[in-house]
Amino acid sequence: MISFLSLLIISSFYYFQLNNLLYNASIDFVEGYVVYNGLKLIGGENIYSHPTYIVPYPPLGYIFSAIGSSITPACMICGCRLIVFIFSILLAYLIFLEAGGLKWQAILAPAILCLTPILSFWSSLCRVDIEAAFFSILAAALYLRGRENLSAVAASIALQFKQTAISVILAIAIHAYFKRGARDSIKILCKLVLASAIPYLMLAAFMGPRSLLDIFYYSAAHTFSKTNPFYIYLSSVTGVSAVFYLISLFMASRMFKEDLYAPYYLISTTLGFIMSAKVGANTNYFLEPLAVGSIMFARNLPKLRMKWVYPIVAILLSYGLAVNAFTTPIYSSDSRAVTGTLCAAEIISNSTKPVIVDDAYVAVLAGKDLLVEPFIHKQLVLRGYLKDFLTRDLMKFRYDYVVLRWSCELRFFDSFCSFLRSNYTVIYDLGQRVYSARINATQTCREIPQLEMFRLNTFRYSMYIARFLRIFGLMFMFMFIVIYVVGGRFENGHSGSDQELNPSNTRLNPSAIKARSNNHHILGKPLWRALEESEGSRRSNGQGSYREVGGDNRGREQV
Repeated sequence: MISFLSLLIISSFYYFQLNNLLYNASIDFVEGYVVYNGLKLIGGENIYSHPTYIVPYPPLGYIFSAIGSSITPACMICGCRLIVFIFSILLAYLIFLEAGGLKWQAILAPAILCLTPILSFWSSLCRVDIEAAFFSILAAALYLRGRENLSAVAASIALQFKQTAISVILAIAIHAYFKRGARDSIKILCKLVLASAIPYLMLAAFMGPRSLLDIFYYSAAHTFSKTNPFYIYLSSVTGVSAVFYLISLFMASRMFKEDLYAPYYLISTTLGFIMSAKVGANTNYFLEPLAVGSIMFARNLPKLRMKWVYPIVAILLSYGLAVNAFTTPIYSSDSRAVTGTLCAAEIISNSTKPVIVDDAYVAVLAGKDLLVEPFIHKQLVLRGYLKDFLTRDLMKFRYDYVVLRWSCELRFFDSFCSFLRSNYTVIYDLGQRVYSARINATQTCREIPQLEMFRLNTFRYSMYIARFLRIFGLMFMFMFIVIYVVGGRFENGHSGSDQELNPSNTRLNPSAIKARSNNHHILGKPLWRALEESEGSRRSNGQGSYREVGGDNRGREQV
């Protein structure tokens, strides 16, 4: 039953993720910048050389984004999401293999990850986190199979997607220290570091040293918040998934020296806390730790030899279905944003002056260059590394248009926002708000695009499917509670009173009563353990009766 619920959760999860693939607008702030940087990179431009525009990630993620955008030119952000979606499926399969493969509890690992609130948001967005997590876990898997050179290559590829994917390197070195000694640990660490450093040295040679400054310094030079990591972590493991990952932390502390994924889980979680301390951080920093934590839980679940574990897991999975923990995509995609994005891009496409946008996908569709990535620019101004030239130039009316998808104060200074509202005119306000310095007339655009109509018609029944899964989950949850809790207590009481007498009204011996009472808890044990115990009892009973019969026969022959 646990395997059935896990498969149902995984299949439902990826069904709802398909909703994002056809959504021709940004869902997350960074998506448009990933598409923009990828198109610039494959167009032959040095994206790390702009004096005010900061590129926060290594180039490999942008290259994959550009490949996806070139596949679907009518919806470039959809092609980028398709690449990430494929990697999310590969990540789920890799987690399944690392959790045990053919063992029945292995399917539980990707199901637990699908119940986390963050995977349903990041799994199909145009970001680099899923690819980085996939290659990081692949590096751990290859190392455990004795492929150290391939493991180093996989770790290097992970760092080329995201520079913070260093947890697996440290975890492999620690595991090698406990298993093989300090000398081999240092040797493996040097191999991993060298394989990871070579691509960055090549990047500095071809793109210039400024590329390393962008990736390792300017992208992290934000203001910090002491409470930010705790709020972000609690948002990452809210709901039913919190139970699984707290147990995984307990497992990791007990098996730190034995299992590679134990230090990997603790290190990646610690790194997630550190990186999420900067203002503007999001839950994506805990995506890799939770993927590793799901492997930890499923790999070590059979070692929890307590009869109540499996009923609790079944109830928690049913509860995850009941609360629709994986249906986020059907609520995060607003049709007005699609129409507004296309309309805003059409309005600003004829401008000869620079434009300011907080959604880079508008600039991609309009064919415009960006002056800044506004959030990073604001943080660098606060740290004193740059000057706020955006507010200065806005007051001199050097920008024809300013397009805002989200709140102005999130990514621009208050002086910029107040002057914008006082001196620029809103000429369009549907999904995107377009401010103009010269035009006063309200602009209108065509109706909902055909691709968006197709998406809405394809997923028109998603809400009904979500409600059905909610009812289905509630039904299974109450069924498990009745079977395992209420039924277990009734059977225990019944076996302790009425069944102490056999059909001939003679009282059974204590060993028979104990054996019969244990049989009532077979649902509370792992299936393979129950089968082994029942098979062993059959063998012992068969051998004992054979000896007694043999003894009687021998006695009769002597007589």
